[in-house]
Amino acid sequence: MDPYALSDTAWCKELGRRLDRLREDRKMSRDELGKEIGVSQPTIRRLLDEGHGKLSILIAALRSLEALDQLETFIEPPPVNPALLRKKRGRTPKPGAISDRASRGQNQENDEDGDLGW
Repeated sequence: MDPYALSDTAWCKELGRRLDRLREDRKMSRDELGKEIGVSQPTIRRLLDEGHGKLSILIAALRSLEALDQLETFIEPPPVNPALLRKKRGRTPKPGAISDRASRGQNQENDEDGDLGW
């Protein structure tokens, strides 16, 4: 299916249908889903039948159906910034510090095999 061939409205309805299928697979009634996420039956009907609703309700429904991990396929986590990770862990390199590789006697000169020592 070409995702760009569907209108936004058609995509909303498709997401509602897929969520409803997931609910059925989990053997959960619409009433149970509504109670678990704290919304009325008309709200559940609009979400599942028409694809209308707030994003927060969609996320609550996915969490209730133990399918929140499916958002990972569409929202890629941001790349990890190594400098910020070191800072969070309290390991900031000191100015003028010798790198690990240099302190072990490795350098970037080629040896006989052409190995850079990495």
